[in-house]
Amino acid sequence: IGVFAYWAIVTVYLATAGKPIYRIALNDTENSADARYGDICNPKEFDYLNEANATCVFWEYGYDPKVDLDSVLNGTGQHFKSFISFVNQNQWLPQVFSAFMFFWLTAFVVGLSELVLAGVYARYYWDKRGLGAPCVSLGQSLFRALVFHLGTLAFGSLIIAIVKLIRALLEYVE
Repeated sequence: IGVFAYWAIVTVYLATAGKPIYRIALNDTENSADARYGDICNPKEFDYLNEANATCVFWEYGYDPKVDLDSVLNGTGQHFKSFISFVNQNQWLPQVFSAFMFFWLTAFVVGLSELVLAGVYARYYWDKRGLGAPCVSLGQSLFRALVFHLGTLAFGSLIIAIVKLIRALLEYVE
């Protein structure tokens, strides 16, 4: 539940990151002299009287590509400005990364829980004294899983997440 809640919060945050962008929508098929379909506009400053066949409507959350990042990010390095510019032009990349992390974390949590339970069952099954599993078996199994098998779990869940992401992207393309 925690992984899903975290993923949902991050996804909503990423979907609404940035500022609202408004664009011109035409009421008929012809562009006017001042307004072209898809141009960025400001609804507070849009002249509705002179542009009878055009309206300024909400388009998406994002960043205006015309913004000068040098003035906004004054004092930061060029590599950081290039990264911010790249992410602003490709808003879908953080969403794909969020989906990948959701796949990875869910596979990791499922794998860890199965490994811990397998350790408890193995301790009970191979108990030579016939007394059954002691009351601290769950904690001991969790310790063994975290100390000795965490890397294997992470790598295995990484492979599963990559396959799930490729599958989700192929389903999206169809």
